[in-house]
Amino acid sequence: MTINMKRVIKTIIIEKIFDKNKSSEMIFKNFISSLDFCIFADNNIDMNHFYIHIPFCRKKCNYCAFYSIKYDETSAKKFLDSLLKEISTVGSRFFDKSREDKSKLDTVHAKTIFFGGGTPSILDANDISKIISAIEKNFGVEKFDEATIECNPESIFLKKLLIYRKSGINRISIGIQSLGEKFLKFLGRIHTKEDALSSIDTAFESGFDNVSADLIFGIPEQTKEDILRDIDEVISRGVKHISLYSLTLEKNTPLEKMIIAGEVKLPSSDELAEIYYAAAEFFKKAGFRNYEVSNFALPEYECLHNLAYWLGDYYLGFGPAAHSFYEDKRWHNINSLEEYVERLTNGALPSTDCETIGYKEKFEEFIMIRLRLADGFSIKEAAEILNIKIDDFKTILKNLIDNNILVESGEKILLSQDRRLLADGVAEKIVRDTFSFLGID
Repeated sequence: MTINMKRVIKTIIIEKIFDKNKSSEMIFKNFISSLDFCIFADNNIDMNHFYIHIPFCRKKCNYCAFYSIKYDETSAKKFLDSLLKEISTVGSRFFDKSREDKSKLDTVHAKTIFFGGGTPSILDANDISKIISAIEKNFGVEKFDEATIECNPESIFLKKLLIYRKSGINRISIGIQSLGEKFLKFLGRIHTKEDALSSIDTAFESGFDNVSADLIFGIPEQTKEDILRDIDEVISRGVKHISLYSLTLEKNTPLEKMIIAGEVKLPSSDELAEIYYAAAEFFKKAGFRNYEVSNFALPEYECLHNLAYWLGDYYLGFGPAAHSFYEDKRWHNINSLEEYVERLTNGALPSTDCETIGYKEKFEEFIMIRLRLADGFSIKEAAEILNIKIDDFKTILKNLIDNNILVESGEKILLSQDRRLLADGVAEKIVRDTFSFLGID
């Protein structure tokens, strides 16, 4: 988008929002319209990654802070109708000129689509097929390299998985979290160990090869031996990818209330480190690569969709609370199904909080995210964001390199393997030291 176009957009937004002769309701509607125009002014953009947020769960887990609500068929029907409308509306804005002659609509070899939640597998499998078809139709998608759906063990059935495969899904991510019954109960999960292991077997039985599992460590009273046993059992079932997350205390969750009330105590950072590095060593011996701090995969089974996020590719999100990113713009949808449905019913998009990412934010995110990757970040690319000399940037990093916290490998900067859990703190220091060197507040 040109500078002149951005200036025109800014002028239109200001004129529309602050017209004192209009009612507050009209001002609000104009704001939504202006936001839509701000985001979708360019209708010939290249978009290869799509995220679909399914906001339903049978029961919300004790630790979860993602937007989700209890499933019911009426709400699910309203959601699906609105989601399909959002996809078609956004698609028409991307390919508006091509709509006059659909034969001119170039097909796109989109790389990834990811169904997250919530619990995507709670929907009827045919509804998932409808959503994929809508993306293909409205964005001219010819093929997905990777199409992932998150599933809970209790909602995995052979017939459902066969429909997924037929619709183009080629990767299953199963939310196992733990194989310990008491830990599952603590987390608020509604499946059993038997459900979890059976769901993996069913995924392979249905013909899926790319099966991933989520596991959580750092659960109160969970030992190193507990998590290593879980990893061993999951790998032995043939899983090719495991996301291993530390139990995180999120605001306004039942877990937070338990911690505040003194009912439970989370492990110390030293205890977490001991478990994590033991797990990382176990994965290494099993042939899994620690390609991102919390993710381990056999060769060629890394999650392409998440890598797209981490490498700064553009993506579109659909559904309540879904996030999107394009060029220097980031926005997200409102995290209310009721408002989401209402806006789309009234002809407006559910987008909100469209922000422009400046060079400071871009540099900070670049360092924070890339340092979590096994491949680290490019010194040249990082320096170019702030227009800083490479030698000066190396000077800023020298102390961390000399202390074996960072490793210089050719043109890349990597985090030392035994400092992986410190990624976020090290990144913050790099950003702080760089801004201080440049005199940036």
